[in-house]
Amino acid sequence: MDSKVNYAFVGLVVIILSVAMLATILWMTAATDRRVYHSYQVYIKESVSGLNRKALVKYRGVEVGEVKDIGLDPTRPSEVWVLLDIESNTPVKRDTMATLATQGLTGLAYIELSGGSVDAPAPEIKAGQHYPELIAKPSLLVRLDTAFSKVMKDFESISGLGDELLKNLNGVSGVARKLLSEENQLRGVRILEYIEAILHNIAAHKDDIEHSLVALDKTLENTAAASARLPNLLAKLEKTLENVEQTTQQASSLISDTRQDIKQTTQAMAQISKGLSSSVNSSRHNVDQFSRQALPEMTASLRELHDLLESLQRFSRSLEQKPNMLLLGKPKSNPAPGE
Repeated sequence: MDSKVNYAFVGLVVIILSVAMLATILWMTAATDRRVYHSYQVYIKESVSGLNRKALVKYRGVEVGEVKDIGLDPTRPSEVWVLLDIESNTPVKRDTMATLATQGLTGLAYIELSGGSVDAPAPEIKAGQHYPELIAKPSLLVRLDTAFSKVMKDFESISGLGDELLKNLNGVSGVARKLLSEENQLRGVRILEYIEAILHNIAAHKDDIEHSLVALDKTLENTAAASARLPNLLAKLEKTLENVEQTTQQASSLISDTRQDIKQTTQAMAQISKGLSSSVNSSRHNVDQFSRQALPEMTASLRELHDLLESLQRFSRSLEQKPNMLLLGKPKSNPAPGE
């Protein structure tokens, strides 16, 4: 007997098993990928050829994330913008550097993270940005190219120095040939003869030179002693200058006070002279009247007084010659002959 197969049941079983397998795969995938990622951005100044989205991000060789996006920033046209998704437990610090690296012989590029000290803070979002920015470090190829270019420049400079050195050597050889000419050799012999004569003169005046050196030694000792006394002299000079300055200030203040007193005295004298002038002007009339009326009388009185004084002088002389005149009286004068 032929067995009858229910194809509808077989198809249903296959569908159920397929759905169960897909559900299991999705559940296992969701269960295993529960890691939390943080986004960071980096600006690379070189070509990112070979770097694609979903490319790996490694921290010291350990996979810690992937490249989320790659693009260009119009505000920074010389750099390539790369957005990274990195696991939250990765020790990304402010001094962590991102480098573009290639994997093996395949040429696939990835981002390598390095550096980052323990005490350094976490990267911060700068003004105008949406993600924290990491420092970009040149890749190995860029560093090798830079070093090679520097070596080539150094080599070119060394070759230029070699050419210059050869020119200098040629010049030195020419100078040496000129120095070794017969004329210069004769001049050298003469110079040696002059030096020999100078040495003979020095040997002949050896004693004088020794005395001069002794005198120089004494002079240096005296100079050293004077230098030792110089600070004290400078201190005394400074004190003297301070005293002179104080005296000058006192004299200046005294002169200022004297000027003020003289000014006040001058003003007082000016006021007095003004008063005298006004008094003289006011009494001029009285003086004129006095000179017209009383002056003649005073003149006559002075004449009479003068005559009286002369009489007293004659009386005193007579009394000295004849003291008894007070008792006997004045002798009568003899008349002259013919009276």
